[in-house]
Amino acid sequence: GRSGWGVLSGYTRQSIAENTMFRFKRSFGGQLWARGLATQRTEAVVKCAVLNRVTQLGMPETVRVG
Repeated sequence: GRSGWGVLSGYTRQSIAENTMFRFKRSFGGQLWARGLATQRTEAVVKCAVLNRVTQLGMPETVRVG
């Protein structure tokens, strides 16, 4: 079926990457504000760290019952 196709073709990984870039752009805008390449890298790393931290805080704790 469709879910099997997604796993076999690698589409699920692509979908996760696209979703992550969407969240990044919605949160921080579609551009970097730094001008130099080194400072752009730093800006991107800091923004990714913030996004990862916010995502981590928003994830529910999964507990097995039974």
